[in-house]
Amino acid sequence: MKTHVNVHLTWRTAALVFVVTNAAVYVFLAVAIVPYWQTLDGIEIQDWFADQFGRFSWMMVPVHLAAIVTTVVAFRRRRSSSGLWLVALIGLLASQTFNFTIYAVGLNPDLSSQELSAADALDTLDTWGALHLVRTALVVVAALALAAITATESTSDDAE
Repeated sequence: MKTHVNVHLTWRTAALVFVVTNAAVYVFLAVAIVPYWQTLDGIEIQDWFADQFGRFSWMMVPVHLAAIVTTVVAFRRRRSSSGLWLVALIGLLASQTFNFTIYAVGLNPDLSSQELSAADALDTLDTWGALHLVRTALVVVAALALAAITATESTSDDAE
């Protein structure tokens, strides 16, 4: 018995899962973790980052990369010319640019270094939080666009 696999649907679903995972983690950080950090003093923030954040960052790298790869492949294999595809791709890639340029090589290592003064650590955390809201908005927009694409294209997939 031969089973038909809709490759486009598979890539689109994988992209949606990984982008929604990114969005969920970012929203969790924004509503739970950043407010916790804001209760700490500058030295405690650096201690927390030095002790905890490296592990968290490395857990997220595969999710970030999977979101990028699956979304790019799904975009390249798309069946419609919906502008939502471009919104999803730009939102995701912009948020991931934040991850790898601003956070991975800037803010996170600075906060993990334990070399900042308490005041500088608090300022850096404020910057971290403000920029995090931007990348959260970008990835949430990407997730919503992918969800809308999935809802509208699923009808044509059912016909196959």
